[in-house]
Amino acid sequence: MIASILPLAWNLLATLPFLEAADLVEPPVISSRGGVLDTTITFARGTHSRDGFTITTRMLNGLLPGPTLKIKPGDILQVNFQNNLVDQGIPYIHNRPSAPDESNLHFHGLHISGEEPSDDVLIHLGPGKSYNYSMQVPADHMPGTHWLHPHRHGSTALQVGGCAALAVIVEDPPGYLPAQVANAREVLLVINQMDTGDLQDVIGATNDGLMSFSGAPSNRFILTNGQINPTIRVEAGAWIRLRIVFAGWVKETLALTINGCEMQLLSKDGIYIRDFPRSISSAPVVEQISWCDATTPRSPILWEVGVVLQLPQL
Repeated sequence: MIASILPLAWNLLATLPFLEAADLVEPPVISSRGGVLDTTITFARGTHSRDGFTITTRMLNGLLPGPTLKIKPGDILQVNFQNNLVDQGIPYIHNRPSAPDESNLHFHGLHISGEEPSDDVLIHLGPGKSYNYSMQVPADHMPGTHWLHPHRHGSTALQVGGCAALAVIVEDPPGYLPAQVANAREVLLVINQMDTGDLQDVIGATNDGLMSFSGAPSNRFILTNGQINPTIRVEAGAWIRLRIVFAGWVKETLALTINGCEMQLLSKDGIYIRDFPRSISSAPVVEQISWCDATTPRSPILWEVGVVLQLPQL
C-alpha cells in the first residue's frame, strides 16, 4: 500500500502519471589524479531512451547526463572539447535562436578565470572543431557542487534544454566537514528540466533538424540522471547527502520536498551556508545540497524523484 504521494519538483508534476520506478543510476565519474584532471569531452548527436521517453539530442560524451567531473582545490583542469556535430548550414544571427551546431563550454559555479584558455563563454566552435580548455582551480576554492554546460549565444536554450549538462564536484579535503556530513552516503541528482512546448518553439525558431522527442509523460516534467521517477533506497534513521544539480533553462526553480523526513540545508549554489544545520521543509534553490534523516518508523522507505512513496511496516 502507498501511504502518501507528494510532488517533488514543479507543481505541474502533480499531473505526472505513476510509473513503475527503477533504481536511480548515477553518471560515471572522471576524477583528477596527481593534481590534474585531463579529459576529453565530445559533443555529438545521440539518442537517449528510458522509461518510455526517447529524445534525439546533443550529448556530452554520448551520455545523458554527461560524466561527473571530480576535482580538488588546487587542481589543474584540462578539457579537450570536441564538437563532433554535423553542420546543418544554419548561421549565427545576433540575439536570435540560431547556430544550433556551434557550441562551447561554461564551467558554471567554479571560481576560475573567465579568459582563454579558461572559462571564456565567448569561444564558439563550429562542427568538426575542438578547443583545449585549461584552468587552475584556486588552492583555497571552496568545495561544492557545480555543473558544466554549453553556453554559445544563440544555441544555449536548444542545447541545455536538450539535456547537455554534467556535474562538476570540487571535493572536500579531509577533515573539512563535521563527521556527520563527511561520513554520510552521497547521492548525485542531475535534474534536467523538460518543457516540451518551449523546446519545440526553440527547435522551430532555430530551424533545427537534429532534435526530436517522443513519449513525454506530460508537457512539463523532469529527468533525473536521465530517468523518470527513479527510486532511491535508504535506511530509516540514516543520513544521506543529496548533491543536486538543477540544469534548468526556463523560469521555474526546483521545489524539493521529501515526505516523512527531516531535511537540513548544507549549501546553496555550491557555497556552504554558515548556519548549518538549517532545517527546511522545501528546497526551492538551484544547485543546492540537502540532507534527510528518515526517522519515520515505517520500513522500507522509497524516495521517488517525482513523488515520494512511503510503504507501511511489512
